[in-house]
Amino acid sequence: MSRKYTFVKLARKSGRPDPAWYLKLDSREAAIERFEDVEAEKIAKGVWEFAHSREFGYATGRNNFNDHVRSKIGYLAYMKAMTTTRDDYTILHIGHDLEQAWIGPRLKYIEKYGAIYVNKAGGWMTLIDGLYTVLAQTDSEKWPEYVKSDIHVSRWPGGTHFYAKVGDQDVVVDGKEKWDTWDEAQAAADKYFAVLQA
Repeated sequence: MSRKYTFVKLARKSGRPDPAWYLKLDSREAAIERFEDVEAEKIAKGVWEFAHSREFGYATGRNNFNDHVRSKIGYLAYMKAMTTTRDDYTILHIGHDLEQAWIGPRLKYIEKYGAIYVNKAGGWMTLIDGLYTVLAQTDSEKWPEYVKSDIHVSRWPGGTHFYAKVGDQDVVVDGKEKWDTWDEAQAAADKYFAVLQA
């Protein structure tokens, strides 16, 4: 990823936290950049795999390839090739069609719902009908993964309140972001950290 993205931690309406961080894509530009940074390379590798496979040989009448397609995208490329009715359908058409199949629905849902939320494996959803609420949010170039040593409690010199952070995130628990004692701030940070890890 070449820019900072917004990542969110969600909870289901029932209050149960979702175990994953989600990448929030809320603009056409963010979705296209994400595609170019991550997904385009996966599609190119899958199409290349197909173009050098036994399945490609089967589809084109050339039988000089040894390896079978192993990736999901390679298999999708094979399925595209086998289901087309066009005589002039080339490997470039396959790559283009797979790219459009990836980006098209995502752009449509961003336009319709304002954002989509993508998990680390590439699956995505919208937050329609209030089924989820946002528990935590951070801006980062990479997927958030926090460890216990990322918790920091501090106080300004001469200050009376304590503040807590987990990584680069300010701890806010029940609308509160400062505490009277170090122990209270640490307890809040531990609670916040548990939500991030859930």
